[in-house]
Amino acid sequence: MALAKTKVRVGAGAFLKDDERFLHALGSLESRFRSTRAWLRDAFGRAERGVVETVRVDVAENNEGRQATVHVTQEGADIVRQAYLLAGAPCGTAPSSAASVTSTPAASTSSPAPPPPSITPGT
Repeated sequence: MALAKTKVRVGAGAFLKDDERFLHALGSLESRFRSTRAWLRDAFGRAERGVVETVRVDVAENNEGRQATVHVTQEGADIVRQAYLLAGAPCGTAPSSAASVTSTPAASTSSPAPPPPSITPGT
């Protein structure tokens, strides 16, 4: 929102903070972010409670945590991309933190990352 107070979209005479369409779209992005974050926290909270109570990792809870992590990563990258487009930033000029979330040709040609360590249920 700090960006919206000072940025004017090309061809528009008003600041983004006064543009109802921009504010609605920004609110939608924030809603997506919050719901994704809530799912991740819930999934890991359930897994943590299960481990504390049974001293075992439940396979279903483990899988849900992995699914939530993948979803957060993909959704987060899309939210950042959409926010920069909304603010009028041309493609490819996002700050390095957003660029590191998106894939690049160089990243796809490098060697793949090692798989995460597997967790054996009951250990």
